[in-house]
Order: sequence, then C-alpha cells, then structure tokens
Amino acid sequence: MEITTTISDDGEKVLKSWLGEAGIKDWLQHAIDNKLRQRVDASILEHTNLNPQKMTKDDKLIKLSKIELPTREMRDGKKDEIAGIKKPLVTEINAVKTVVNTILTNMEGAEINATV
Repeated sequence: MEITTTISDDGEKVLKSWLGEAGIKDWLQHAIDNKLRQRVDASILEHTNLNPQKMTKDDKLIKLSKIELPTREMRDGKKDEIAGIKKPLVTEINAVKTVVNTILTNMEGAEINATV
C-alpha cells in the first residue's frame, strides 16, 4: 500500500530541523511500523489465547490471516451497542444513589459516595 501525506511548510521546517533533510520519510515509516506492531499484538491478544511476546512477527501475521478480524464498522457498532446498554444503567444507578442519599440524609447526615 502506498500512502501520500502532506506536511505544511512550517511543519516540514520543524521536522527537518529535528530529523535532518532525509529523515522525515524514515521517521514516518518507523511510526507506521510501530503502530502496526502494536495493533498486531493487540489483535493477537483480542482474538486468540496466544501471547504475542512469545511469537515471531511472521507467526503473528500467519495466525491473524486465518482469523476474520472485525471491521472498523463492526467495532463501532459494538461500541454503540455497549453505550446503549450502559446509559440506562447509569441513569438507574444515579436514581438509586439519589434515593439512598435521601434516606441516609434523614438518618443524621450520613452520606453515600459512589462513582459510575
């Protein structure tokens, strides 16, 4: 895959002063490689019972090639589903906290503190 990106003139000036004339491309490639390594390790942890620290890079990629990884849309849908469940629970918990605090307040200033 080839990726093209644009860096502003001011951004390029800053990067060149830090990385040198030819260092920007290498620095960007390293950043992408590092993020990919992190994501591969996270996917191994999420979708297998294997320890990525005990696997070679090739073994990780072979293992992941045999797994149907969820798309971004699938993961976002799952987040929405979890949020849809969590919101009513938080509302319910807050209502219970209000009732309990009212009861305890009537019992000589006692108070309950809970975090959701």
